[in-house]
Amino acid sequence: MTDADLPIPEEFRDNPLTQPRLDKRAALAAAGVDPYPYRFDPTDKATSLQARYAELPDDTVTEDTVRVAGRIRALRNSGMFIDLHDASGKIQIFSHKDYLDDAGQALLAQLDIGDMLGVEGAVRRTRRGELTVNATSLTVLAKALLPLPEKYHGLTDQEARYRQRYLDLIMNEDSRDTLRARSRIIASIRAELEARGFLEVETPMLQSLQGGAAARPFVTHHNTLDMDMFLRIAPELYLKRLIVGGLSDRVFEIGRCFRNEGISPRHNPEFTMLEMYQAYADWTDMMEVVEALLSRAALAAAGGTRVAYGDREIELAGPYPRMTMIELVAKATGV
Repeated sequence: MTDADLPIPEEFRDNPLTQPRLDKRAALAAAGVDPYPYRFDPTDKATSLQARYAELPDDTVTEDTVRVAGRIRALRNSGMFIDLHDASGKIQIFSHKDYLDDAGQALLAQLDIGDMLGVEGAVRRTRRGELTVNATSLTVLAKALLPLPEKYHGLTDQEARYRQRYLDLIMNEDSRDTLRARSRIIASIRAELEARGFLEVETPMLQSLQGGAAARPFVTHHNTLDMDMFLRIAPELYLKRLIVGGLSDRVFEIGRCFRNEGISPRHNPEFTMLEMYQAYADWTDMMEVVEALLSRAALAAAGGTRVAYGDREIELAGPYPRMTMIELVAKATGV
């Protein structure tokens, strides 16, 4: 591979922030190193190593060889010490000529913060107690052409965080934790409903009629059928048809819905909806299901049913008080 085989985006040309990185990428290619290889097989994550070697004494070197991969977040002493972050956490890499092969030593000069790196080496704990991998070989997995935001200030511009979510995820652990919690919540809801005998289904997102809720739809055109169609506002009508058709007495869907209306931190034109229907049941049955869903979701997201909301704590374990709107108003107003 030569540098001529590697594309250079137009906005990167003659850019003082990217040119040094482009030069390093060219040096890698000239040395026969693919800056974007297809494959690397890690044996461990950072946190699994931290857990496995939690009792390893300080200033101890093991004979255990591991392979880890992640993004370089810090380079110290000309690359001798590297902070490597993967999806689970951080592991320190020690790149010294006493351990590292010649190819790895030559590679160090071409590394930058933000690069993706694969490392093979032995596990040790330093005198200062830092779990470390003594690198015997290094593999560039992706040469980053743009620098990351400065580490200690991070990405604080809210507009940039919204528009460059990938960068927000790199720099902000809270953003990663939020999306991971969301994934656990959805999985817990799905598991609870399936345990209760609900059948998960998928219904059309492109619909010939707008229905299921009172909202303005997104309109598109089906070229083959030569007809306008609507992105679904809600899956309600199709779910009810499945109940009527006898597919199951209990159905649910977790999927994207679209409403061509306002946008705010609380409302988005594209959103995920859970909708479920149960035959031979009434609103009291649904209240019990919702209680169970909220409790299980809280356990999945936070590890307990008591969760923080602003400066308050809310207990999500049931049973919840059951009151009519008239009773709630009377309680709040004393009327």
